[in-house]
Amino acid sequence: MRLWSYGDSHAAGHELGAVSDLGRHWLAENAGYLHRTDARNTLGKDYEELIKNKWYDYLVEIMPNSEPRICSPNLSFAGIIAEKLNRTLINRAVPGASNDLIVRRMIEDIDSWKSSDIILVCFVNSDRYMPEHNIDQLNYKSHNLPFNIQYMFEKHGPSRMSFKLWNQGLIQLMQSLSNNVKLVSSVEVDIEVEGFDVSKNLTNGLMSLTKFVGTKWETEEMRYPGGHFAEVCHEEYANYLIENLNFHSH
Repeated sequence: MRLWSYGDSHAAGHELGAVSDLGRHWLAENAGYLHRTDARNTLGKDYEELIKNKWYDYLVEIMPNSEPRICSPNLSFAGIIAEKLNRTLINRAVPGASNDLIVRRMIEDIDSWKSSDIILVCFVNSDRYMPEHNIDQLNYKSHNLPFNIQYMFEKHGPSRMSFKLWNQGLIQLMQSLSNNVKLVSSVEVDIEVEGFDVSKNLTNGLMSLTKFVGTKWETEEMRYPGGHFAEVCHEEYANYLIENLNFHSH
């Protein structure tokens, strides 16, 4: 029996399994900071270039064969659920995935799903999308575009409400593709329109990974330099999902 996992970097196990101290030794030795929060507060927008990108380069060196890149899917909450339920993990999550990419991957795989499979789908926030010039490009957001293009996009492109409604439709589509789909989210998703948010109904009030971590720890204390949560957070979230989702019906 199998568990298919769809989602972004959190579901893919980004940064997990490489070091045992949330990267704090590396951060102190290479950047002179004791904690990620200190570095971010000091460096502001320069944090990504001066710290995060270098940290990822380091992970590439010590995790050269990881797939997806610098990920350990078996250590993510999806991987842990698969192990606890004695299922084979098929990871289709990838860092930077948008909800439309997640749906696209699900449609690509749908003919391979079996009636006994679990389809665990971790939807993401609504600001990512697949760009026309390269639908495989990851982590694509309008606010990361050059200023002149960003201005034109925000002035003449889809409204924020359009993105919210579009992503509500994508999440509904995720659920509709199979009765075996289990929906969760990695972050708190802002897609409510006029008081309506289909994701709240479809997840039956389940906490996102981020919100769950905040109920047990000081959230920022549990992040790697790239922003992903420690292995113990995934372990506890996996237990939470097993307790609250009816996995055993498959």
